Amino acid sequence: MFYNNTTLQHKYHNLVSNTEHFDKRMKILKVDFTQPWWDIITQQKGLAFLITSLQFVNSIFDALFPILIAWSITSASVFSFVLIALTRLGLTIAFNLVWGYNAIFQLQTIHSVEYAANKYFLEVDPIFHTTKSSGEILSKVQRGSDSYEDVMDIITFELFPMAIGFVTTVLAMFVFDWRLGFTSMFFIVLITLINIFGNIFSTKTFEPKSNKARDKLKAVIVENLQQAHFIRSLFATPEQLEKMKKLGIKNMVATANSWRGSNNIGSIVRMIYISSIIFIGLIVLNQLNSGALNSATALAIVLTYTNSTQGVLYIGDKVKRFSKSLVSITDLFQLINTFGKKSYPVLEEEARFNFNKNIKS
Repeated sequence: MFYNNTTLQHKYHNLVSNTEHFDKRMKILKVDFTQPWWDIITQQKGLAFLITSLQFVNSIFDALFPILIAWSITSASVFSFVLIALTRLGLTIAFNLVWGYNAIFQLQTIHSVEYAANKYFLEVDPIFHTTKSSGEILSKVQRGSDSYEDVMDIITFELFPMAIGFVTTVLAMFVFDWRLGFTSMFFIVLITLINIFGNIFSTKTFEPKSNKARDKLKAVIVENLQQAHFIRSLFATPEQLEKMKKLGIKNMVATANSWRGSNNIGSIVRMIYISSIIFIGLIVLNQLNSGALNSATALAIVLTYTNSTQGVLYIGDKVKRFSKSLVSITDLFQLINTFGKKSYPVLEEEARFNFNKNIKS
């Protein structure tokens, strides 16, 4: 089969590599852990503006797409139908072209933070490492740097376009009927508030405990690997396995509590959302029976509401992931800011800089 053809794989790899030239467009940025965690993002505000601007246009068009298609069909306008379809196709192509900038934006952030954190732990005075767990440090660095990807994905491709879609949908509903507008606005705001604040509360309740349990387990696993020969020579393997098993169970319990906490909020949100569809449907049916709307427009309104607001069911999960990732990032920043200090230069360029500085003084 073609997907196993190594020649085709090599050609496709070269095509992507030679088209994007990521090796010439990416770099490691400076990260200052004394600054807010978003400082690394503001350093790339040009990339952020480009990506969010296209998302803004794309989200508005997506929300209105069913209504625009219904309008072109009811008006029997071939030109309008083709224009709307081609616009949607053009936005898809444009988004694909801009995606390369998103890769640069995210990967520069993730790897710059990871590099800066590892550089710090290499330079800090060795004495501060003696009382700290290498496994715990490794866990926090990896989780903190990787969490930037989740934070940027959630904001750029999930929460931001979702918010634009909600606003566009509510405005479109007001155009057709004020009752549709107020009903959709009420339910969207209600569900969003319950979802966001409920999941933030759940995350703050369970995530610190889950992170602590996960770090302890990771610390034991890494230390077991680092001291494997020592442990085996002392016949301590059963004790270490028992310790790892107990920590594993604690980790599972902490994670399960976190899942259950967020699932309870999700169930409440789904019931409210189903109620909102019932209310919207009753208003649309009333307008349809009174002759204020035709069948195509009525169907388009319901599809617009369900398509644009279905994401409200998952906004809690997105906020939970965002909060969870933010906890991991701030956890890494806090660790570095309280871990220890560097008393003397470690890197060659720093030593050279200090030497030249002393000569001048």
